Amino acid sequence: MTRTLFLLAQTVAMLQVACGTSESQPSPAATDTSVLVPTDTPDVASDVPAKPDLPPKADVGPGPAPKSNALRVSYISADSYAGQGGANATVIAGFYDEVPSGLSSTSEQIGPCVVRTTTFGDGKFKLEKHSVGTITLSGGLEVVTLKPGPGGDYPAFQGKAALWKGGEALIFDTTGGDIPGFSATVAAPSHVRITAPVLPLGKALPVPRTADLAVGWTGDSTGQVVFHLSGPQQLPAPQTTLSCYFTPADAKGTIPKEALAKIALTGTGTVSAMSLSAAEPKAGLWEAVTIQAAARALRQSDTPWLGTVEIQ
Repeated sequence: MTRTLFLLAQTVAMLQVACGTSESQPSPAATDTSVLVPTDTPDVASDVPAKPDLPPKADVGPGPAPKSNALRVSYISADSYAGQGGANATVIAGFYDEVPSGLSSTSEQIGPCVVRTTTFGDGKFKLEKHSVGTITLSGGLEVVTLKPGPGGDYPAFQGKAALWKGGEALIFDTTGGDIPGFSATVAAPSHVRITAPVLPLGKALPVPRTADLAVGWTGDSTGQVVFHLSGPQQLPAPQTTLSCYFTPADAKGTIPKEALAKIALTGTGTVSAMSLSAAEPKAGLWEAVTIQAAARALRQSDTPWLGTVEIQ
C-alpha cells in the first residue's frame, strides 16, 4: 500500500505540471529531486539534538470520511543531501481529498516493479485540502517544523545543511487538524552509488522495451533502493511510470522487460534512483499517510544519478 500511495502522490504532482495549475502547492514528486547523505554511518549520538517537547494532539475525532468519487493523496517527505557541491535538505507535505476531473490511473505489480499508467483528463484542477496540524520532524541533526498556511498548503522547508547522517531514527509527529494527529518513525537512509546502468554524459540512455535492464549499486542503506523511470509524456496520451524496489544488500537487480513493455510510447523519458525508507501510519478515517525519507543515489563521481532515457 505504501508504494501505491507514494505513486498516487507522484500522479498529482505530474498533473500539476501537465495542466499548468496556478495553485501554490508543494510538489509531492520530491522523490524525483531526492537528495543524498554521506556513505558512512558514524556514531551520531553526540550530534543528535534531544527530542523536542512535542505539542499535544488535538481531539478532532476520526476526521473527514472518504468520498466515493475522490482519490485521497497524503504524504510527508524528507530529503537530505550532503555531497559534492555542498549540502541541502527539503521537507514537504500535502493532504488532498479531490483530484482533477477526468484523471484516471491504474497500477500493477510486475516483478520488483510497480507499473502505473496515468491519463490526465480534461485539465480541470480541483483539490480539497486538509490539515494534520503542526508537523515536526526530529531525531536527525535538526528539528524541522511545518505549519499549514491559510489556504491549507504546507510551505516547504528548504535548508542549507543535511538533516541526518544515516541510520538515525527519524520521528514524524503531527498535532492533528481536521485529520487526527499521528506519529511515525523511519530509519534515515544513506546514499548508494549506482554501477549499472552507466548514464552517458550529455545524452540519453537507450532503453529497449524488449530486453531486461540490469541495475547495480555499491554501498548499503536502510529501507530499499528504488529506481524510478518515467516514460515519455505526450499529452493527451497516457504516461507510464515504473518504480522498482530492491533490497540494498543485494547490490544488483533486474528491471524486467515485461515491465518495460508496458511503456506505450517511444521517446524521451527520465530515470533516477534513491534509497528510500517509508512508513504508513493510519489517521482516523484517513486510511493511511505516506511517510518517507529519501537519499538520492550517486554516480561514481559522487554527483546525483539521474538523467534522460530514450525509450525504444
